Amino acid sequence: MKKIYLFLLLLILISCGFNPLFQTSSVPATCPSVLFASEHKTYIGSLSEIITLDNIAYQAEINNAVFAKECQIINNVFSSDLALLFIVSPLEEKNNIINLPFYVATVDENKNLQDIQYYSISGVFKKNPETNELIETELTKTIFVNLPLMEGSLLVVIGFILDKKRLEILN
Repeated sequence: MKKIYLFLLLLILISCGFNPLFQTSSVPATCPSVLFASEHKTYIGSLSEIITLDNIAYQAEINNAVFAKECQIINNVFSSDLALLFIVSPLEEKNNIINLPFYVATVDENKNLQDIQYYSISGVFKKNPETNELIETELTKTIFVNLPLMEGSLLVVIGFILDKKRLEILN
């Protein structure tokens, strides 16, 4: 009976202790620079499927992006949380729903696209308590960035996903 207890105790100690097969190597890393795509920094939304100058419901801008915690390299993969801030202004009172599609791309030092990931953030406009009108609203989103290591430095580029019509209207 003592041998069974000893065996169970050893089993518990081994399973809870150091196991080199499951060890992850984590090393602090320098966070890459974050840039905003100049042609994709502003977004316009509409209630209609086909957007025109007459039916734009809101306008949004990417205001800020920072790495929310220490950047690390874990098992040869760059990892960190990227916090984003969007400022959205209502242009009509009919719509209080916000939906912003955006991307996070990584570019190497030669400006070659290495990776692109697509996201969206949704929310509702805040209202002025006195007038009940929609007011400028801040939306925040934190995303987990996980990138394979490469030679040289990387840049992170953030922008809105814009179709041809939105690009046409904004430019």
